[in-house]
Amino acid sequence: MDKARNFEKTVADYISINKNYKIIHDGNNPKKSDVKLDYKGNQTYIEVKLSTQAQFGSPRLKYENNTWTGIADNEITTTMSKVLNESDRPKQIIDVIKNESNYSNDMWLGYSVSHYKHKREGVEITTNGKSTLDMPSFNTVYKSLISNFGNQILLERFYCSGMIDNIMSYYKNKGALFAQVGDSFYKTSDDFDCSLYGFKQEIPKWKCTMFCEARFTFRKTKQWIEILPTLKPVDMVDSPYSLNPNSSKNSPYIS
Repeated sequence: MDKARNFEKTVADYISINKNYKIIHDGNNPKKSDVKLDYKGNQTYIEVKLSTQAQFGSPRLKYENNTWTGIADNEITTTMSKVLNESDRPKQIIDVIKNESNYSNDMWLGYSVSHYKHKREGVEITTNGKSTLDMPSFNTVYKSLISNFGNQILLERFYCSGMIDNIMSYYKNKGALFAQVGDSFYKTSDDFDCSLYGFKQEIPKWKCTMFCEARFTFRKTKQWIEILPTLKPVDMVDSPYSLNPNSSKNSPYIS
């Protein structure tokens, strides 16, 4: 079990000591947050992050029909896609890829391994070019990106104070009203009664500026390209509460 999964289990086990709670560790489920909590019949989830340096959300993006969108449709992918579609660098990079790889206008990038396999099987190769990458084109694209842009970064880093609101909406829609991030415990919004879940109302809302970036990740073994945004918090508001059993902070429980 890796460190992140182990920390999720540590938090879940620690909450389980409190007999008012029924706990299920749901970690590594993309449709749910990490720890399911039942307090006297009231249920919610807790998103658990090993540290503030962890990746927030798991957005994957794709390029198709001359537009950036998310592989999954959610608050994070919608926001990042909008930024990509409105930025100059991604447009310049797409032009280079089309020129270097002899792509036609139906070019697509991104998806996952299974998507690539499925789409490759359904693609008809024409004299106008290919809509998937073969290995020679792959190597040409990589060299061209390095030559023209210095790296494979699709969207250069920027800092956004509003991105955290999209991330909070993403986790709330996964059912998580709370989050344990490293040694700090937060709520994801101010519009509910924390006491319904056995926690103090004064638990702070999860607030921070987000460091954002997007890059091409080249998966050479299986010959596909993943478009992976990086979303990490900076200047995170500290919380005096924690569900980390090794913490010296206050307990967030009502009693």
